[in-house]
Amino acid sequence: MFYTKKSCIVEDSERSIIQYLRIVNPVKAIMGIYPDLGGCKIYDYSLQDTLNECLSDEVVYIYLKLLVNSKKKNRIEVLSPAGLLSLDELPINTDLIQRRHEKELFKLEMLICCMVAKFHWTLAIIKPDDKTIPYINPMGEPINSIKKEESKWNRYLQQRYGIIEKFKILTSPHAKQADSISCGVFCLKFAENYINGEELVTTFPIEEVNAYRKKVVQLLLDEGDKM
Repeated sequence: MFYTKKSCIVEDSERSIIQYLRIVNPVKAIMGIYPDLGGCKIYDYSLQDTLNECLSDEVVYIYLKLLVNSKKKNRIEVLSPAGLLSLDELPINTDLIQRRHEKELFKLEMLICCMVAKFHWTLAIIKPDDKTIPYINPMGEPINSIKKEESKWNRYLQQRYGIIEKFKILTSPHAKQADSISCGVFCLKFAENYINGEELVTTFPIEEVNAYRKKVVQLLLDEGDKM
């Protein structure tokens, strides 16, 4: 085992995959900068949390943007997780959500939206062509939550794009998390299914979840410009 020059990543002897991040006295080091994503930065503590705990906003956003950018032919946009964090508290005529013309929405194949509330990630895929919003909660979709989500996302579309016509929430069978910390990993996996035009995974055992965590971290390190 050895430490990289960043002094907080530990890799195996073949330098093939990250095993874990140093937990004792972690260094607040920038592990990657992504000029094509507006200079977004990833820090060591974000990668540490990715391997062991819940995912951070920046990990979710950058990973999804990297996946989308690898599919140049697709008309896909990723909404920053911070874009809706306070939506329920915002007045309907707020200026805090920057207005865009509705034509910008209908140019898209899909708008991918991973949102976190009370430390739990959910996924919504806004599909303008058929005016639907596939919605996925890694713990399942209670009936009483579907109408709330539908109202929330339609309110966002009205605020953001001036859309009056209502979009409909759709749900599909999918794998469900069996712990309290993997919701973000599940959402990234489901989003990747949509980006690749695949069916949602219906089984996602813990060993695959952990392998996917490492895949996320590895991609962020591979694509980030090291300082």
